Amino acid sequence: MSFSHRKVEDKVARETIFDYPVVSASELPDFIANELGIVPWEKLAPTVNMSEYLKRDLTKNEIEEALRFGPKQEVLFLKNPSTDKPFTGFRGVGKPWATTIAFIEHDGENYVPLVAEWKHGCETITIVPPSGIPKKGETYADAGKREFLEETGLELDWIYPLAKGIPQAASGRQYNGSGYLFLGGIKRPVVRQWSKLDENELAKVFVMKLSEWRNALKAGIAVESVSTCVTYLALEHLGWL
Repeated sequence: MSFSHRKVEDKVARETIFDYPVVSASELPDFIANELGIVPWEKLAPTVNMSEYLKRDLTKNEIEEALRFGPKQEVLFLKNPSTDKPFTGFRGVGKPWATTIAFIEHDGENYVPLVAEWKHGCETITIVPPSGIPKKGETYADAGKREFLEETGLELDWIYPLAKGIPQAASGRQYNGSGYLFLGGIKRPVVRQWSKLDENELAKVFVMKLSEWRNALKAGIAVESVSTCVTYLALEHLGWL
């Protein structure tokens, strides 16, 4: 996705629904950069692997941060059932998460609340329905409802597990992290509360007509595959395909 920068005085009045800006697929890159203010983060130094990083003269806090947030790796010792030969497999370790899509019905149209954020893993801006990992004691459905409320300010009346509640792998060979996908129903009447994002979440919420969101997915603008997956499964469940 490429981003242009207009002057502030060039901004035009934008339609809103419950104070969310409404955006079309063709506007997205320009809107995200110039109206939401989300831009790629500047690189201060070349990227290094974790072993090289840990060889540096790090503070105690930097070491603890690396061990807490750095990617974990596992080695699996398996037997190939076809050849009976041993196989050594390597994978990254990640926590499962919940992603929840829901629709706002307004004047005969369905709108999708979405979250835009620059993410360092893929080094690009992604557009995803509200997502997050469970807190201690939460189910994935609990996490899906809470994250939706925290990120959008909208309370869900109900939540339904898509794909029969089976977590969908992000990368089946390289990584064991997976997503639990949900369809939610927004509580009526719609009342928007304040969003409660984590301090490290430089994310912004907006809405798109469902038809425009589908155009954005087809154009590859959303980037994260979970966006396409949860949208398809929700529309299939609702009979909207």
